[in-house]
Amino acid sequence: MSAPNQVQTLSPEPPESIVAAANAIPPQPVAAPISYTVGVIYCLLAAVGYTLANIALRQVSDLDPIMVTAAKAFPTMIGMAPSVFLLWNRGVVLTPQRSAIGYLLAGCCVGQFIGNCAFQYSLSIVGLALAVPICLGTMVIGGAVFGRIFLGERVTVRTVIAIVVLIVATAILSLGSGRSAVRADLTPLQIASGVIAVSISGLAFSFLGTMVRRSLLSGMAVATTMFVSGVVGTFGLSTIALARVGPEGLAATTADQWLVMLAAGLFNLFAFFVLTVALQVVSVVVVNLINVTQVAMAAIAGVLIFQERVTQSMVIGVSLTIVGLMVLGKRKSPRPKPPSPEPDEAT
Repeated sequence: MSAPNQVQTLSPEPPESIVAAANAIPPQPVAAPISYTVGVIYCLLAAVGYTLANIALRQVSDLDPIMVTAAKAFPTMIGMAPSVFLLWNRGVVLTPQRSAIGYLLAGCCVGQFIGNCAFQYSLSIVGLALAVPICLGTMVIGGAVFGRIFLGERVTVRTVIAIVVLIVATAILSLGSGRSAVRADLTPLQIASGVIAVSISGLAFSFLGTMVRRSLLSGMAVATTMFVSGVVGTFGLSTIALARVGPEGLAATTADQWLVMLAAGLFNLFAFFVLTVALQVVSVVVVNLINVTQVAMAAIAGVLIFQERVTQSMVIGVSLTIVGLMVLGKRKSPRPKPPSPEPDEAT
């Protein structure tokens, strides 16, 4: 979250660049900065939060996926609204660059309408244990492509190796999805639709992440990006959901199901918040390693809680996904500095 300093009106710089530079200055922490150890613990809590959100989404996978996604977005909108209001009240320019809001809206529409809805649909077909590793794998692949296109980020050799491993893992998981399907009565076409849906969701999430990163680089606050995403998901998807299920479908949804959907949104909001705090002291390398725990926890939850079947292809595919994410998370060893020549002793 960013806050601008006082800007002199006689500065020769263009107004947009002044605002972007001012908003890029990190705010002074209210409390003492967290330690690295606490940052790692926060990353683990984020992984647990995302896993709990996915478990809740899996529990209501028999409901309309658009309605579930709309309900999940509601806590983000409500939770971020006070932060955005405080930023606005303090005089922070919420959209330092006008083009940034356009890119952010495009990313939020893709992430909410395609990413979240497709992921929710896939949970009813391939289950939790397969959906998470396939989604994370395609997210890494899409992130490299979109980051190169929109942000000019360099694709390293390590990233290419990880992408190759993740493509192989996704292929193995996809080929074995028929034996790991949630229901035995699903046709091959339905199973294929679930695999395609979760793969598309990963690409959509990576596009959303790229657009959010682009907005943050322009000086937009984190709370603003989350609030916009919540508004797009809540209002945009609610309209579609109402047209799909009608008032009768909403009335038929039980109170327990509404609570589970809202719990998914709260877990997701909690996970994003603690991860944002952790990134102040923890590198992205650690975050990639934390994603490994998400894959493992999703596989365990899918098998133990929802009795999803364990197959050889699932074990191999999940293992390769973990390997691919660990390749991304491996810290590059610094090159040893050559010893400096000792000065000749005076004779």
